[in-house]
Amino acid sequence: MKNILKLYLVLFFISLSSVNGLAQTYNSADFTLVSPDGTFLGSCNLNQYESNSIFNKYGNYGSKYSSTSIWNEYSPYGSQYGDYSAFNKYATNPPIILYQGNPIGRLTVNKLIDKAINPYTFIGFIRDKTY
Repeated sequence: MKNILKLYLVLFFISLSSVNGLAQTYNSADFTLVSPDGTFLGSCNLNQYESNSIFNKYGNYGSKYSSTSIWNEYSPYGSQYGDYSAFNKYATNPPIILYQGNPIGRLTVNKLIDKAINPYTFIGFIRDKTY
C-alpha cells in the first residue's frame, strides 16, 4: 500500500509538471484548500501579502494563531488531533486540495487516506513548480 501511494504521488506530480515532455509551471493561486465541513482554508498563492494565502503569516489562512489556518497547531485544521486536520495521522476528513476548483487530493499526513498528499510534499511542489 505504501509503495502504491508513493507511485501515485510520483505520477500525480509528473502529470502536473510536464506536458509533452516539457516542464510546466502553474499559477499557485489556482490551488486552494477547503475542509470537508465546507470551511475555506485558503489559497496557495505564493504572494505572502495576499489576504487569502496560506503563505501570509498575518492573514486568516496563514497565521499560526488563526482558527482557519492549517498552520495553527490548536485549530481543527492544523492540530495533531483534529479530524479535519492536515497534520493528524489518524484524520479521516483532512482538507481537500482543489486545482482550478476541482478536487485532486487530500492534504494529510494520514497515509491511509485515498489520494493523500503529504502537506510538506505539497508545499514543496507549490514552491518549486508554481509562480
